[in-house]
Amino acid sequence: MPAAGLGVVGALTVATWLLWVYRLRVDEIFARLQPHTVIIAVVAGIVAAAFVSHRRSAHAALAPRSWLASLPVDPRIRRLEALALQLGPVVAVMVLICGFGLVAGAVLGLADLPAKSCLLVWRSALLGTFFGTGVGLIVPLPKPVSPYPGSRYVPQRMTPGRRPVPSLAGLAIWPIRSMFAMLRPKTLSRTLLPVLMMIPLGTTAAAAMAWVGFFGAWTALLALIASLVHVLRAARRWLKPLPLPGPRLGFAICGVVFMVMMGIGAVAAWLRWVARL
Repeated sequence: MPAAGLGVVGALTVATWLLWVYRLRVDEIFARLQPHTVIIAVVAGIVAAAFVSHRRSAHAALAPRSWLASLPVDPRIRRLEALALQLGPVVAVMVLICGFGLVAGAVLGLADLPAKSCLLVWRSALLGTFFGTGVGLIVPLPKPVSPYPGSRYVPQRMTPGRRPVPSLAGLAIWPIRSMFAMLRPKTLSRTLLPVLMMIPLGTTAAAAMAWVGFFGAWTALLALIASLVHVLRAARRWLKPLPLPGPRLGFAICGVVFMVMMGIGAVAAWLRWVARL
């Protein structure tokens, strides 16, 4: 707890110092964002609603398999615990938004700069997140989908007529498979919905497609990085009893993944060059 308190105080001090040093730039950014408060609120609401809905779905899928499900716990306490687990990250984000808005407003007020734009943007983001959280709690949960090994969204490597050979090379494809599993059409459409809303009116179809492809490539890159970290942790935990050096495992998993990352980066750079983003 003392370390956490020192970390919070240090982060607050650094954020206040940065806001004071770049106070003119911060005031300019808030002034540019002030005419788009409605869009900020809508985007924050959509992101919060999608995140809360995803947390609810994940909790509903994992709760029956938990070893704590058989304990004699009061249903009301169980519901409160589930609500706390589902809303914990969103509440933390709202606290960060409140803290940043208050600190930024105080810094701009001390610098004799108008804090009206900062307060308007802060209020829009906070209200959007709050109402989006409520929508995410009201929306009914989707029907559970049981994935099957032959899913067309997960690439399969078929080796008919061959005997499996023990090797670490098979782990290299797991981050890529996990990326494809994360980027299902339903999830990708929800992720790109804020991008579609931020495209200004009068944009040509080609430019809009380039924008969607550019942000889709970055979404795939972030999903691949998250999958790589998850697979590395799981592989180290799974292969811990073996006398296997850590660098060898990392090289075996990261080689193909880095080539795929370079390919995604090249596609994103090409889309940016084509659309002159």
